[in-house]
Amino acid sequence: MARKKRSVVAVVAALTLTITGCADEPAPAPPATSSLACPAAVPGARPAAVTLIVGARANNPRPDLPKDVRRLVESAARGGQEIRIVRLDGQPSIALTATFESNQKNDARNDSKLDDFMKRTLGVVQKLEPKVAEADGLAALAEAGRITPEGGLVVFLDSGLSTAGALSFTDVAMFSAEPADVSAFLRKEELMPGLSGRTVVFVGLGNTADPQPVLNEKLRNRVTAIWQAVARDAGAACVDTLAADSRRTAVDRPVPVSVVALPEPPRPPGPCGTTVLADSNSVGFVVATARLREPEEGRKVLRQLADQLNAGDQRILLVGVTSSEGGRARNVKLSQDRAAAIRTELVKLGVDAGRIRIRGDGPGGRYFTRDLTGEGVLIPATAARNRAVVVELTCPKS
Repeated sequence: MARKKRSVVAVVAALTLTITGCADEPAPAPPATSSLACPAAVPGARPAAVTLIVGARANNPRPDLPKDVRRLVESAARGGQEIRIVRLDGQPSIALTATFESNQKNDARNDSKLDDFMKRTLGVVQKLEPKVAEADGLAALAEAGRITPEGGLVVFLDSGLSTAGALSFTDVAMFSAEPADVSAFLRKEELMPGLSGRTVVFVGLGNTADPQPVLNEKLRNRVTAIWQAVARDAGAACVDTLAADSRRTAVDRPVPVSVVALPEPPRPPGPCGTTVLADSNSVGFVVATARLREPEEGRKVLRQLADQLNAGDQRILLVGVTSSEGGRARNVKLSQDRAAAIRTELVKLGVDAGRIRIRGDGPGGRYFTRDLTGEGVLIPATAARNRAVVVELTCPKS
């Protein structure tokens, strides 16, 4: 049975849909409203070619087209523009090239043929299956940029949780990576997709299906920010996002995709030993500053630490660590300032300032991990892991 399914996919990959008739003007598109804001995607815009990137894969919701996307496809079809579908798997490929060319003088017959075209295109989306293990969203975006003409629309329908390629979330620290760092890495490594002049619409970023765990709002926002930054910095004329129903219904796919581990929630610090305060447990800093990124959430974690300290008599050392970008002297000072900021918060929570020492290691020391490639390019996920304050608690010997 599985062999039969694979043969069907091979046929679909080579399929070109064309419906033709007598010469006449295409029927006007019906009036519509949209949640999209990009000029090329709003109702009434000039029809443009549409490429759909479809994450028809494990750990992703069953693929479908929201009404706003169906409207874009229908507009393209009425205008005689090509519609393509890119399969998002471990090695993305073109699954469909379709053109609607009905020139019936009878509007009812023309609409009937258009309706049939839309059903057939939607059927390809809903029945699409992967060919290669894992999921490489960046490669799919690059392929869509390659085949979509300037002025066209690229619609990315996937959770965005890639498990292969240069933008993989299999390293949990990617959730804490700075979007600008990700874009800079791809640009310097010559991995940035070519999206100049294209409009990019992301649909359902962060939506997952079993066995992939649900992403909370914070993680969804981080995934969205990274993909938006990549599209903008790749030259997209406009970048938009569209919320989709967060369905947990998945199709049983025979091609495996790794489950992406999510950052663990903050754990109460132990009475002795080492605790790392980083973005993953809400105690992160605004880039290049010693200000907490999420003051309220960060203080909840520090309250747990303060309660532990106020109940004991440990010696406390706060060690600041930074990533490698910028000069060493600047980073050492920044790491000291961040350690001092944590000390200030702990003192406000009742911890005796005399018990707390601070040290700034900057981009070095025992807690630092090399975050540059051999060519000196900053690695986003590793850099994010390095931006931390480490708490060393030494208990008195009994």
